[in-house]
Amino acid sequence: MAIPRALQINLNNPGWVHCTARCVRQAFLAGDRFDHRRGWIERRLQFLAGVFGCEIAAFAVMSNHLHVIVRMAPEMVDAWSDEEVARRWLRAYPGYRDDVDRCDASTVEIDDWKVTARAGDSEWVAERRQRLASLSWFMRSLCEPIARRANLEDDCSGRFWEGRFSSTPLLDEAALLACMVYVDLNPIRAKMATAVEDSDHTSVQLRLTTAQGSPASEAAAVDSASAEDGMPAALPRYRRRDLDEPAWLTSLKRLTARDQASGRGGLSPLQYCHLVETTGRIVRGDKRGAIAGELPDLLERLDPGFDTSTWVLTMCGWRQMSAGSVGKRTSLQREAQRRGLSRARTRCRLFRRRAGQDDSDAA
Repeated sequence: MAIPRALQINLNNPGWVHCTARCVRQAFLAGDRFDHRRGWIERRLQFLAGVFGCEIAAFAVMSNHLHVIVRMAPEMVDAWSDEEVARRWLRAYPGYRDDVDRCDASTVEIDDWKVTARAGDSEWVAERRQRLASLSWFMRSLCEPIARRANLEDDCSGRFWEGRFSSTPLLDEAALLACMVYVDLNPIRAKMATAVEDSDHTSVQLRLTTAQGSPASEAAAVDSASAEDGMPAALPRYRRRDLDEPAWLTSLKRLTARDQASGRGGLSPLQYCHLVETTGRIVRGDKRGAIAGELPDLLERLDPGFDTSTWVLTMCGWRQMSAGSVGKRTSLQREAQRRGLSRARTRCRLFRRRAGQDDSDAA
């Protein structure tokens, strides 16, 4: 039975959520001669990241569906002035319909008098402030322009997406990291790509491209940053490139930091890309023994009970990061108590069972 979104997601303290939307015409959301539509979705995501109060950790645009891991940030929206709320909302909804511009996320110029007029309406501002922190409105603003432009291109009308969207709460950092890798591996699992750099329209490819394109010659800046983070000052050249991250994606350093207060000890972009690539190579049976030994070193923070075989089965499994919630057993128990239930359902093999546990002990 479907769980109401208001119960599924803690509106007072929203966390990370894995959202998926699937095309009703399963043949082509984007693919064959429609592959350019994947670019529409990625550009729209980038645009909305600068409009809504949200953080985006990962995304993947496939041939007939999309994945996005997002956290809505009402505390960010509450800090905006009335004028800022009005300007952001008018950028997303300028008051006229131009399906091409809205889908392509072109820069929308908003007249100052419109912002001033809207900011003077306290009820209008309060409602838009709430919407700019709403997951439902975020996904609506992502999917609706894509559907309109696709219908325009196909010269047809009717539904483009199956229903609205599905959402799965990620209850802790371990669930978040596992789901990010799961999402970024979608093109490799679907045989649309053979490596991270070939995984078009994914967050891992964007992180890799940004890291590789960052300057490698700023030795002084690197040395000071390394000293602050407790790393050796003399970094190899390939590690010096591993500094920059995409501006509109949430920093991996912060997401995976051992110490959230200082932000130290987190995965760098190239380390994360290596984790995705390593996992993908293990999933590909022809290279199972190549670098499997390195995987536990990168995942030792995930869980003391981490098991490589269960990790691989999770990354290969169908909809492992969908349905119910995803998180460690303690996080699932807390979520069940919050909802007033005896247990929180999960489909994810990685957190449902540990090596040596029997079925009766599974959450």
